[in-house]
Amino acid sequence: MSFKTKISLLRSFMYGHKSDRKIVVIQSDDWGSQRVPNIDVRSQLIAFGLDMESNPHLKFDTLESYDDLVLLEELLIEIEKKHGKKVKLTPNFVLTNPDFNFINKNEYENYHYKRFVDCYTERDKSDKVWRKVQQLIEGDWIKPQFHCREHINVPLWLAQLRKRNPSFLKAFELGCYAIDVKMSNNHRVNLMAAFEYENEKQRNFVENSIRDGLNMFKELFGYPSKTLVAPRYVWNPELEMVFKESGITSLQTSLFQLKPNQMNYHKIFHYLGEVNKASGLNYLVRIAHFEPAYSENIDWVQKTFSIVKYAFLFNLPAVISMHRLNFVGGLNEDQRKRNLYLFNALLEKLIINFPDVEFLFSDELSEII
Repeated sequence: MSFKTKISLLRSFMYGHKSDRKIVVIQSDDWGSQRVPNIDVRSQLIAFGLDMESNPHLKFDTLESYDDLVLLEELLIEIEKKHGKKVKLTPNFVLTNPDFNFINKNEYENYHYKRFVDCYTERDKSDKVWRKVQQLIEGDWIKPQFHCREHINVPLWLAQLRKRNPSFLKAFELGCYAIDVKMSNNHRVNLMAAFEYENEKQRNFVENSIRDGLNMFKELFGYPSKTLVAPRYVWNPELEMVFKESGITSLQTSLFQLKPNQMNYHKIFHYLGEVNKASGLNYLVRIAHFEPAYSENIDWVQKTFSIVKYAFLFNLPAVISMHRLNFVGGLNEDQRKRNLYLFNALLEKLIINFPDVEFLFSDELSEII
């Protein structure tokens, strides 16, 4: 952790919403997104010459499976049996994935999508994954919230396809959109920041995708999402009125929001419970990142525990980020096994050291700050 990050973390401890309760909220992004469809696609992209090793999401992240959900459920049930604590997880869902056939037939001029539930069925020839998601919701283990409609910047992606960018075309051919390609005269290493735009036409697309995605969320899950996390923490503050008008009350974010400008991103510091005077939305700021899939050279359990401990010393609820790639084994089962082992170790360490710890969903935290 850099010195600047430590100072920013200390500022968040000082200014953040205070509570006498020892609250932990675990937020997990990217559920529902297809990312890298399977091992074969990943191998073909490597053979084509794309870097699929540097970014852990390109090594391990893929659409969740029934086994992924069952193993997570078993871990949470065992924790409750052993310690009497119900651990709650907030998975932030991507509602759709690109419809590659439609886009191809329209020669990259028009966009269409498939709902994530239909992607489950198309892959598995079964709805058992969606049924398991619903069972986890009914069991009060998870409460999904909204991430985005699609985890790709559609206008910029289609533009690259129309320009015949060979890397994006090859990935498209294999049903994959999530690749890292550094483009000339461009600050982006990929096109995953779905809420970023460069002109009024793109802004209209983004705003419509947010409204459509939140409506779809309510239709699928049966309740409205009250919180939202912008892909890659990139959003322009003017979008917050769109969020609010669509029923959002709080924004999940890291310590820094990334506001796009022409050549880079401007960082905006946030702290837990901060209220935006213009939109009235408050921020649920992640102070810890438990991401064992990112590196095997970090003691993730101790690092995360230490940050949570200091948060509690400042009477601050601890919001932890743990992306989906840590829970899925479709590309690497050994990685999933390791990550779940470490997740279990973290939960036990928190419960043993803080017997009065409470695990809340993101919208529950939003209601009390």
